[in-house]
Amino acid sequence: MFFWLTLCRAAMAAPDSDSVAVEVEVRAPDETVQMTTAAVTVVAVDDRVPPSSDLSTLVSRTAGTSVRRLGGVGAWTTLSIRGSSARQVDVFIDGVPLNPDGLITVNLAELPLRTFERVEIYRGFTPVWLGSSAIGGAINLVSAERPKGQAALSAGSLTTSRASASGALDLGNGLAWMSVEALGTRGDFSFFDDRGTAFNTGDDVWLQRANNDRRQGSVHASYQSGPWRVLTAASFREEGIPGVQYGPYSGVRWSTARDLTVGSWQHQAGAWSHRASVWGLLRQEYLSDPLGEVALVATGDRSRMTAAGAIYTTSFAASPRVVWSQAVHLGIAGWQQDLQASNDPSQQRLSASTTGGLTLRDPGEFFQVSPVVKVGRIADRRGREPMNAVSPRISVLWAFSRTWALSGNAGLYLRPPDLLELYGNQGVFVGNSVLSAERGRQGDVGVRGVGSKHELSVVAFANDVFDQIVWLQNAQGLARPSNLAHARTLGTELASAWRPGSFDLRFTGTRNWAVQIVDDTADLPIPGVPEWELHTDVRWQRKNLTLGHRVDYTFGSYLDAQGFFGTPPRTVHAVSAALTDGALCLQFELLNALNQIVESTDRDPLVDDGVQVDRAVTDFFGYPLPGRTVLLPLRYQP
Repeated sequence: MFFWLTLCRAAMAAPDSDSVAVEVEVRAPDETVQMTTAAVTVVAVDDRVPPSSDLSTLVSRTAGTSVRRLGGVGAWTTLSIRGSSARQVDVFIDGVPLNPDGLITVNLAELPLRTFERVEIYRGFTPVWLGSSAIGGAINLVSAERPKGQAALSAGSLTTSRASASGALDLGNGLAWMSVEALGTRGDFSFFDDRGTAFNTGDDVWLQRANNDRRQGSVHASYQSGPWRVLTAASFREEGIPGVQYGPYSGVRWSTARDLTVGSWQHQAGAWSHRASVWGLLRQEYLSDPLGEVALVATGDRSRMTAAGAIYTTSFAASPRVVWSQAVHLGIAGWQQDLQASNDPSQQRLSASTTGGLTLRDPGEFFQVSPVVKVGRIADRRGREPMNAVSPRISVLWAFSRTWALSGNAGLYLRPPDLLELYGNQGVFVGNSVLSAERGRQGDVGVRGVGSKHELSVVAFANDVFDQIVWLQNAQGLARPSNLAHARTLGTELASAWRPGSFDLRFTGTRNWAVQIVDDTADLPIPGVPEWELHTDVRWQRKNLTLGHRVDYTFGSYLDAQGFFGTPPRTVHAVSAALTDGALCLQFELLNALNQIVESTDRDPLVDDGVQVDRAVTDFFGYPLPGRTVLLPLRYQP
């Protein structure tokens, strides 16, 4: 008989049995295949995670994901899963949404990684209890139920510093816990500026990155007494917006403040499991552009999002082979924006959905199927017609041996246009009230194996998105959203691990074919989705010494929808060392160890004239990346 879900703590946190899966990160001590159908990776936030890692770097090294950032340590970062846009990925903290129904784009850099016990990355198929119908997938950040106390300090290049501390206090009638973190950096690295002229190399210069500083603080606290729990997660961030490599901004500033508060109750009674939560979310943003570098006129653009909701999930195990799961999500969200002192009436959206699913297993537990259906209704208070949606999906797994299994997923997904896309902000973003909702269909099939010293997963996937919403900018600097008729991403994902002796070797790779289909005849690339992403991680540990080496390779990404402006290939090395003495751990990390900040590329991507020119190594928005960076963290964990 199979060891059902060797996922340990991951399964304990989920109220239904199909909700958690592992791909590579969790071991199976009895060498049996994990009985989970979804394409999911669960990454533990432990000593193995490098000290410099934030949430974006951790997620970027999993198969099927691509991060888009503005360059530098702690920079503004969004996530794409299997070629999706950032709004097509739902982000949750303990199952509570940070961007309900894709209402906003979540900046992953705002979320302090060390606050959480593990990160669950769902690609495509998501569990019933999340109630998500995101086209790309979802990320769920899971807080520790009984966290360990620790304190850490870090200093490094570019005047970078980070401090964090956490601790728990047993109050007799309950457990209180708090985690705090602060980050600051100047981000003033040197970079190569080709002035945006690949054909003219006479004006190329080396410059110092300006207006790239950021400061951030976060607090994560909870109190739990029996089945009751209260959680609050707040953050504040203030930073400069430096602009692209050849068009820098000197005075554009951006600040955000966010608070999520959740009250929850859970109960287990025989075959029944129940969980109920109420939550409230407040997010405020302010863009200051005193020189008119973005909007062409001096602006100060404020926005505020308020949201609240209730979640109820239940599951019933009729037998070890039949489990029913149900989730009900209710929410209200408001979006208010103004320009300088003017006020714009807030827009409001009401949403309600129910998601139900079965998990069926054969008596020998070699085969499992999970059909799921989500039914929802969304209504805006601006007179727009309410939208009803049905999103069915199905997931299948066949374990054809003790160590190997085949899995497959398929489904329909939906994202309604958010309030900014519909109504604008009276500033540089002009709304489009006739936008259609994004509709998507996705499927994947894969094989995976697991043993005491190795894991392997290979998945092929296909995503089709219809009426995808994109922002188009005119000559006056105003941006207006529009629907793209059809976008398609085909790809393969590979994740493997091998642990011979004192070594731990890991590799992930993703190959994407992401295109816009125009009139069913011409294929144009989707900006920001690389053709190749490869990551290797080698770790050696002996007694109290740990050495590590990572390589991240990215190739084939475009900055524009016509496929003319491509980013150079990126090969970035990082080395690390850690020395532990009791409760103290001194670490060293060297990022971009070979100082790769310039690459030679074809002068003209459309004409093979054999001429090579130097270009700055940039991320997917054209932001240059820093060169060699040193970080020295010191951690104390009793």
